[in-house]
Amino acid sequence: MRKFLAEIEAKLHTLEESKKSLIEEHENVIKDLKESKSEVSRQLKKNEEEVESLTQKLREEKKTRSDLSHAKDTLEQEKNREIQELRQTK
Repeated sequence: MRKFLAEIEAKLHTLEESKKSLIEEHENVIKDLKESKSEVSRQLKKNEEEVESLTQKLREEKKTRSDLSHAKDTLEQEKNREIQELRQTK
């Protein structure tokens, strides 16, 4: 009977140690997940800032292209006007 109780106590002790180990492992996993979440959040914020910066650069590039296109059209019109004036004066 004592041997039986000793075996049960040994198994109980083993189970308690396993439980402690599992709890510790679980806590470590939670800690790692929180750290990973923080890192992902930082990276996401950095990426969002980069997207905003690139979007602003794209807007500026489009405006510059539009301004250049308008200037080109204006110069083309002036050139054509001058050509016509030269033809009329001949």
